Amino acid sequence: MTKYPRIWIAAHGGPRAAASANDAPPGILAVLARDASVVVRVMVVDNPSVPVDVLEFLADDPEEWVRTAVAQNQATPKKALRRLSRDVELTTRAAVARHPKTPDDVLERLSDDESIAVRESALDELEKRKLARQMGLL
Repeated sequence: MTKYPRIWIAAHGGPRAAASANDAPPGILAVLARDASVVVRVMVVDNPSVPVDVLEFLADDPEEWVRTAVAQNQATPKKALRRLSRDVELTTRAAVARHPKTPDDVLERLSDDESIAVRESALDELEKRKLARQMGLL
């Protein structure tokens, strides 16, 4: 980790610029994951260098936008997707239902969700996987 993260962040134009910097070290992204700004935390999630442990941490963020961004990130691990599949916000659950790494058992459960958007997303993903298996792609 960078010895003086706040200096690194300031030298890179502040929290927003640092959160989106392709050369941001994992330790800097971990610091920025605790920033007060929702925008900065979403930018951390969207950074291609974001470490998996930071995604795991942000999966429990109090803000829906951050959790939904985590559910949309292709690097989000299955463990976090399982947690997010039980989120109170339907946008987060729908994002989990559309994620290619979401386990089939989670999609099966989401196919019975109270929200039609979540149900349809889960059923669509299950159908895509079924077709991919039939074609020998999975």
